[in-house]
Amino acid sequence: MRGTSLVCTGLLAIACGGDDNPTFSNTSDSGVDAAAGSGAISGASGVGGATGGTAGSGGVAGATGGTAGSGGVAGATGGTAGVGGSSGTGGASGGTGGATGGTGGASGGTGGATGGTGGASGGTGGASGGTGGASGGTGGATGGTGGATGGTGGGTGGAPACDTTTSQCVPTIPVGWAGPIAFYEGAGPLPVCPGKYPSLGAQDHSGFVPGSATCGCSCDPAKNIACTGNAVIEDVAETAKACLSPGGTTVWSGAVGQCTHPTAATSGQVRLSVPAPSNNGTCDPKSNHTLPTPKWSNSTQVCEGSTSQTGTCTAGDTCVPKVDPPYQLCYYRPGNFVCPVYYTLKTATFSSYTDTRSCSACSCGAANSSCGGQVAVATGCSGGLALGFISGCGIPPLDVATNQFLSYQASPSGTCSPSASTLSGAATPTGEMTVCCLE
Repeated sequence: MRGTSLVCTGLLAIACGGDDNPTFSNTSDSGVDAAAGSGAISGASGVGGATGGTAGSGGVAGATGGTAGSGGVAGATGGTAGVGGSSGTGGASGGTGGATGGTGGASGGTGGATGGTGGASGGTGGASGGTGGASGGTGGATGGTGGATGGTGGGTGGAPACDTTTSQCVPTIPVGWAGPIAFYEGAGPLPVCPGKYPSLGAQDHSGFVPGSATCGCSCDPAKNIACTGNAVIEDVAETAKACLSPGGTTVWSGAVGQCTHPTAATSGQVRLSVPAPSNNGTCDPKSNHTLPTPKWSNSTQVCEGSTSQTGTCTAGDTCVPKVDPPYQLCYYRPGNFVCPVYYTLKTATFSSYTDTRSCSACSCGAANSSCGGQVAVATGCSGGLALGFISGCGIPPLDVATNQFLSYQASPSGTCSPSASTLSGAATPTGEMTVCCLE
């Protein structure tokens, strides 16, 4: 009953217009100001005097995160509200927001701890709930509800969504890839980097074309063939078979540089036999290799330096600046890798190449040579009138007479067989980078 007496005494003091600044103790365990189990009763609220008494402290909230003690109810209208009572510790997780609600007694005594974090789900929204409390002013219970509502509002008011007019939401790339980048690939001149990706990165190549390499050899005609033997003219029968058959009557014989008379005259078919080379000579090898210079089908360009985008996307996506043609939105990684999901447009770029292709040396075999040539018929050896030439087998343009001068003119020739040439080495692109672009 002692507690009841104290309450009655307090009420009488107010009615009698006692001390203008009455004080109230809040040192009990719960005191009159202790919050009810559900936050239904705010503290005594330090009822103000004529000008609004000092607000009572908020009591400890109930186990359910009940409303923290409200700020003291203001005294007469417009009275100076006491400082909002410190909110009692919220329920299991609600104690946090109490202090916020203590502000603003001026408008009818803002409910103390209004927006105090209500229960387990109100913790986040305390800050917004404070505002709601200002319009409440009814007391802890109402303020508590405001706090919970504020919690929801806080979540909604996060970062803005990705601005799709200048940006786009794309699947987040796995760790290990660099980007995003604006990537260009083409055969024409390289374009200027776009404004959203202003930094020029790697300028490489794609589509390596090594070209078809072949190796081959040939041999120049034989040279330095020596013909030192005698050429022989024979009188043979007047048949074609006689030209192919050995035998016949020798009517003249002489070596290169000799000018002599025939030993006998003829009036029919004759056959000239030339000497075999005393030296077949040699052939110079000739290379017929095709070792083309590698080429590239396309040039590539990476543009980086995109500004960070603050907009939000759905889970698993990232907000990045848009990329306009002729560029593509891509990520890259040095080396040869499989592209991640959603970025399956793969381009392998290379910074250079090595070409070690070569052909083995060429050589020529032994020469196959002959002396060939013809015998000149003239009226003299030096300054004489040329009468004709005898070659092969057949009827000469004129009969052979013993007063004529004959001299052998060799026409040596020879060929050689070339060796094979083997291709070795390879042309290989280097400095590979994998670029994976959004589908």
